[in-house]
Amino acid sequence: MAGIVCSIERFREKLGYLTTFGLFLLGIYTHIFLDLITSYGTLVFFPFTDKRYSLDLVFIIDFYFTALMLIPLVIIKFKREWTKVIALSSVAGIIIYLGIAYTWRTIAIESAKAEAQKLGITGKRVEAIPLPFSPFRWSVYIEDDKRFYQVDVDALKSISPFNSFEKKHLPEGLNQGPEGNNIIEKVEKLEIVKTYLWFARFPVVTVKEEGEGYMVEYFDLRFNSLPPRRPFLLKLILDKSGSLNHAELMFHTIK
Repeated sequence: MAGIVCSIERFREKLGYLTTFGLFLLGIYTHIFLDLITSYGTLVFFPFTDKRYSLDLVFIIDFYFTALMLIPLVIIKFKREWTKVIALSSVAGIIIYLGIAYTWRTIAIESAKAEAQKLGITGKRVEAIPLPFSPFRWSVYIEDDKRFYQVDVDALKSISPFNSFEKKHLPEGLNQGPEGNNIIEKVEKLEIVKTYLWFARFPVVTVKEEGEGYMVEYFDLRFNSLPPRRPFLLKLILDKSGSLNHAELMFHTIK
């Protein structure tokens, strides 16, 4: 953006203020759009609402999509007489790529639904997010009242077995009484946990007895696509009364 600003400043008198303003708006809304098409999403209507919106069409770093934007810029550097044709070709390529991604995302969801029906799995929510390196590979999530089901679908090859994850996983002793749920209720009043749950889309929580207290882990299954890594794992250490001793957000956790 700094380079764009400097370049525009040099030619501001030639471009005029309205053109300059339009280019800035284009840059801002292009940035928002590029965030919107990823599985991370963005706050489209902030500050009016902090709800995150996502189209789930491309992985956070998509090499093919990036190439469709960067390679034309490199070519234009050496072939300025082709600028218009190359620019239009780049835009057309991006639109086609996103269309392919949307189509195969829909196919992946329908394939997962059909397979889930065979297994007797029904869900109140079904979503798919892109996997890296291909617009044909998707991770599909099916949610019911107590579990998330995750299945990876390669639209050109096969569908993987379903993985099942309890939304709340408690040790057997705690699971028999109210103590485990009381621990979860306590930690979910903490600001760090509220923020994590606001960001997470498929959160699961695990409570473990540890020493004289408990360890509580929150993990967003959205990042369960590259095992054994578990990035964005929130770990909380509590004493026996449920008071917080330590909290840590871990980015490169290995199972």
